[in-house]
Amino acid sequence: MSLQLILGSSGSGKSYRLYEEVIRESMENPSANYIVLVPEQFTMGTQEKLVKMHPNHGVLNVDIASFVRLAYKVFEELGVADKEVLDDTGKSLIVRKILEDKKDELVTFKKNIDKPGFVEEVKSAISEMLQYGVAPGQLKEAADQITNPLLQYKLRDMAAVFDGFKRYIDGKYIASEEILEVLCRVAHRSRILRDSVITLDGFTGFTPIQYRLIRILMECCEKITVTLTIDSAEKINVRDGLSNLFYLSKNTAHRLYAIADETGTAILPQVWMDDSMPVRLRNSEGLVFLEKNIFRYHGHLYTRRDDSVRIFEGNMPKN
Repeated sequence: MSLQLILGSSGSGKSYRLYEEVIRESMENPSANYIVLVPEQFTMGTQEKLVKMHPNHGVLNVDIASFVRLAYKVFEELGVADKEVLDDTGKSLIVRKILEDKKDELVTFKKNIDKPGFVEEVKSAISEMLQYGVAPGQLKEAADQITNPLLQYKLRDMAAVFDGFKRYIDGKYIASEEILEVLCRVAHRSRILRDSVITLDGFTGFTPIQYRLIRILMECCEKITVTLTIDSAEKINVRDGLSNLFYLSKNTAHRLYAIADETGTAILPQVWMDDSMPVRLRNSEGLVFLEKNIFRYHGHLYTRRDDSVRIFEGNMPKN
């Protein structure tokens, strides 16, 4: 079990280096299983890149998936009888029903139920709480500790609606945000995951439930490799404040190393990409300068003319 970080600035070739390594190792070890995890919107594009890069233009022992797609692969392998998954429309309909059913006990939400977009806002808040593992009881506890009456009533209303939502779907449905929770409960039984080499690319950070899953993966997988975007001038082991441009990457690296220590996972040396001339931007000196200096406040000025950087101004929308 080991963890390795591939670090570098935007466009420095972190993903390309990672994919080259996956392809090489998968060809040398055809019986091993390799899993490339990327955000949902990048799955098809990543699969296309790997197929084009592979000498045989095929990736038989390499799976490209998002966290959710990986969950479904494991469920299929283990024969987990998963409940019907609620989409956004289903969640909105249930939220609307709960709001109507609890109208008499709501204080601040009561007058907003029929306002356009209100149900969607409540549904989005519930989705986020599910994703970050927040329970209705925690909202009630937070409300009891707040002195602001308006915020207190809002939290209690949200707790009531959230509790009603969870009770309504219990045993019948599962929200899409809870799929990883189910995966965490069964992942240790999966032969797909056991002794696999897993890479995570394209993420700036992870949610609490994703960190829980990564902890489980560290315990059963052979190796985990993660790419993170950070300037080579930064110190990965120094945690700056929220205002630091690379705070998210540093915080992610710190949490991954903490999980590795807790699980007894070996930490391999970091791989730093040469970002003096980012590969993706090598044909544009202006974009290279912009990538190196934006939000850095170095006081450097770019005095050359460069048509690769343009600023457009749109008209203000009219009422």
